[in-house]
Amino acid sequence: MEIDDNIQPGADILFQYYKEGKNRALMKTTIFEAINLGKSFDVQAEIVTAKGNLKRVRVIGYSEFKNGKCEKLFGLFQEISIPLPLSSKKYLFPA
Repeated sequence: MEIDDNIQPGADILFQYYKEGKNRALMKTTIFEAINLGKSFDVQAEIVTAKGNLKRVRVIGYSEFKNGKCEKLFGLFQEISIPLPLSSKKYLFPA
């Protein structure tokens, strides 16, 4: 998310990086359902980094319950918007 190494992102700032609108709403719903309903997830969304760059990410998560209560939420956060060099784009979009 291009944040300073000294900053520890927590639940209080988790959603601010997701692009406003459907991306942020999707993640709020997804995390709510994981914590309250035990649903695992595998979603893609757009984030706006601390430096203002737009990136696409894949987020996979699972919740761990003890005595009917969510104790842990864990998973994977992966950037999937890898920019291609200009020379490669001609192969993706032939004339």
